[in-house]
Amino acid sequence: NILKEITTKGLSYLMLPVWQIIYFQGTTFVVRIVLGPEAVAIFNTVRTLSRSFNQFLYLVEPTVFPELQYYIGKNEWDTARKIFRISILGVFILSIIGCILLAIFGPWFYNLWTKNELDLPLAMWYVSISGLIFNALWYSTEMVFRAVNQPKKMGVFGIISAVISVALTYVFAQYLGLVGAALGALTLDILLAILILPLGCKLMHMSIGELFKHGFTDFTSLNQQLRSKLKSFKS
Repeated sequence: NILKEITTKGLSYLMLPVWQIIYFQGTTFVVRIVLGPEAVAIFNTVRTLSRSFNQFLYLVEPTVFPELQYYIGKNEWDTARKIFRISILGVFILSIIGCILLAIFGPWFYNLWTKNELDLPLAMWYVSISGLIFNALWYSTEMVFRAVNQPKKMGVFGIISAVISVALTYVFAQYLGLVGAALGALTLDILLAILILPLGCKLMHMSIGELFKHGFTDFTSLNQQLRSKLKSFKS
């Protein structure tokens, strides 16, 4: 029974990098066979640059995860839920800011980065950066599955979403070109946000409504505490 449980957990954790391989390599391969090598260069450079702000958001997860796991282990769910709500709401707000900044300055920087050698479809760019918001939500929620040591559903949903995303990338790219490829790639982030966020809230013993309702209260309270500490530090 112990061996079976360990093997199941191990395979579940193994599915996490597997679905990422399916998604990233699969969408790249599809764009290559449908639209050609130049489209691959545009597609991958757009994806790299549009996800640049994600790297900043990814700093939140390793910072929050140890505390979340600690309080869940101590069975202090009120504190754990508060940490989870603040982190989700924080990355959500930051992702919106990042999306706006990329919408304004992204095309200019892309042309500077590629030395105007690649023609960037603006519609594709805006579709790609919209995934930032969905990605921030599901990626930050994913830590809950590891904190409670239940990675199976995350892995299963990831593989299903990756396969669907690759298939839709193939279909959309045939009719809409690079814009369609971007829409197909965006599908993964949308599906994972829809599937993972409610399930993560369920593991934390709360609803999505409570996440945002109490999350704004927690965020406001945290902001007031930080201001109070800053004032006392200055004095």
